[in-house]
Amino acid sequence: MRTISCGIITPLGRSGSDWMNCTMEIIDIGAGSGAWVIQAAEMFSDAQVLTADISPLPPRPFPPNVSYEELDIMNPLAAIDVAESFDVVHIRFVFYHIPKGHIKAGLKNATRVLKPDGWLLIEEFGQRVGQEASKGPTATVEEVYIGMLRSKGMDPIIGEHLEEHMRELDCYSEMNSKCVRLTVTTDEERAGICVAYFVCEFLFLRSNTGNGIAFERSKSYVREDHDG
Repeated sequence: MRTISCGIITPLGRSGSDWMNCTMEIIDIGAGSGAWVIQAAEMFSDAQVLTADISPLPPRPFPPNVSYEELDIMNPLAAIDVAESFDVVHIRFVFYHIPKGHIKAGLKNATRVLKPDGWLLIEEFGQRVGQEASKGPTATVEEVYIGMLRSKGMDPIIGEHLEEHMRELDCYSEMNSKCVRLTVTTDEERAGICVAYFVCEFLFLRSNTGNGIAFERSKSYVREDHDG
């Protein structure tokens, strides 16, 4: 079994110290603020961590092993120069912004930059849970936002459907997954609603023998409560 902790992975077959000290090439696609990149670069100080986004990183201090490259995951040509270059590809909260008809293309491009036997780590929103206390302003904003995503052909709970897209790619040999309950707001009196989502974490191992996804190991699909 693989460990997924706050978006950081420790694959089976290496001790914790070996994994921390090994030289890896890591890419964070859709890096946003760069928060995950900083955590990964500090944890794996011998790794080279590339942060890739369509927009430059914000002005904040980054570890010396972090670099930036402009990259649009939806552009198939963007992946050519870095094809099969990375041991770990990380993507967080990107695919729920992408129309459902283009998700497979984005996943293909992410796979192209991953080395055989490399790991693809994806975190996306899953099913909404929680009890509505009243039709307060938070409820209204959420309904409008979710409605806007759906009107543009996007899937606001793509985490619940990601496995289907990955099976269609037919080039991964193993999948591990976990869903963690994340509470967005608990102030029911002021906000009028208690909203929580499942954040679904997936860890995929790319096959080193070309296509032929089998998901040899049974899916580990755990839902956990985590308020905060």
